[in-house]
Amino acid sequence: MFLPLGTFAPELSLGLVSASRNCFPRQLSQRRTEALLAACRQRGIAPVVPQGDCAIIETRAHAREAAAQLVAARCDAAVLFLGNFSPEIEDAQFVKDFPGPVMVIAAAEEAAGERVALGNCEDKNYRTIVAAALANNQLVVARTPIDVNLCKQLNILISDMRLDLTRILSDPTTGALGYGLEYTYSVIERLKLAALSGDGMTQQPMIVTAGYEAWRAKETRVNEGVPAEWGDWDKRSRLWETMTATALLEAGANIVVTRHPTTVPVLKRTINGLMNAAS
Repeated sequence: MFLPLGTFAPELSLGLVSASRNCFPRQLSQRRTEALLAACRQRGIAPVVPQGDCAIIETRAHAREAAAQLVAARCDAAVLFLGNFSPEIEDAQFVKDFPGPVMVIAAAEEAAGERVALGNCEDKNYRTIVAAALANNQLVVARTPIDVNLCKQLNILISDMRLDLTRILSDPTTGALGYGLEYTYSVIERLKLAALSGDGMTQQPMIVTAGYEAWRAKETRVNEGVPAEWGDWDKRSRLWETMTATALLEAGANIVVTRHPTTVPVLKRTINGLMNAAS
């Protein structure tokens, strides 16, 4: 004897909140979340979504507010959708603050077969992300502190899971102008020299988040109580990102992620200058 499906199924209220690392476009996570909600509606599922900016978690304040709204809406469980380079600390804050069970899912399945990069792979979470990349034929971003040996070690661990080395992007963690840029430059330089010497664990393309690092520096965020010699705030902030990005590009970075549109033409001119000088 079999009872009809759902006979004793309790009525559950499900919450849905997304996450996006704040150095990447929020709109990407938003589009993916809308696609997920559309798929839910087709199956008769109506998740509760937090209202306002906290619907997509980028900060700890977003995480706390999202959890509070889902609790107020009497949600029994929640889904945390990692739509775009998820911010690990903020994700953990949401899971901590929400009292019910939380299922964390990534956007890998949506882009199966596409050459998208999943991340960030670190020594504590790389197995989960690499497994998703293997299942969906994607790439990963391997992020380590600024250290040659740690970068190589993580690439070895990832390759041991049978992910081809050509599907790894290395993020050595960068420093902005005035905040460790010189050391970052030297580490990237050593990684590139090792790659040219034949070290297969340092030959992966390198991605750097110049915009994220530059725009969290004091010089780009503060305009009160600073010396007059610092000059115009807007111009100073844009130059801070541009100088950080061009230095990392000349150090050997292959993918430079920036925020302000005025940085892009400068980077293009720098690339053209380097290529013309090489020819």
